[in-house]
Amino acid sequence: MRNRRNSTVQAGSMADIAFLLLIFFLVTTVIETDQGMMKKLPPAEQTDQIDLHKRNLLSIEINGNREILCNERQIPLDSLESIARKFIDNGGAAAGAEFYCDYCKGARSAESSDHPLQAVIQLTHTRDTPYGFYITVQDRLGAAYNSLRDSEGIRRFGMTYANLESGIENPFTDDALQARYLSMAEELRDAYPMQIIETEPK
Repeated sequence: MRNRRNSTVQAGSMADIAFLLLIFFLVTTVIETDQGMMKKLPPAEQTDQIDLHKRNLLSIEINGNREILCNERQIPLDSLESIARKFIDNGGAAAGAEFYCDYCKGARSAESSDHPLQAVIQLTHTRDTPYGFYITVQDRLGAAYNSLRDSEGIRRFGMTYANLESGIENPFTDDALQARYLSMAEELRDAYPMQIIETEPK
């Protein structure tokens, strides 16, 4: 008489397999997170009032139709960075004036900003402005500042601002060199401080 084979399924290791699958999916799953912008907010007790001349203020308005108004004149997105750069680096103050800029390479127009320390960009948007378009405008303005810092970094140190930032973030940069890079990057940020104010949505 033939021996009958046991037809039952051996499920003793099923718990182990399920546990391993759970670990696998936990390790390999990518969890999406909301992306934002790195912003340093002013301290709550800061109440200083800034007295701005009209020529030192570049007003930029964006609306729900993806239109950009720069000082009440409509401009294309592609020209925003160039306009911002020319405004920041104008250096319109006369030689010998309090805010004369000896490193500015702009047109030195009396109708535009006196000095990068005086140049302020005011950004206003409507409540129906697409978030992605708002971020794009912010990126173009940031790129204008960074390109000016790059140019000045090459003139002063023979290195772009972007290269200095990369050296600072590189874990293999030794402490002495990193401290030097930090000092150089801070000098460039002081030369071209990012002064963007955002007003309440319309």
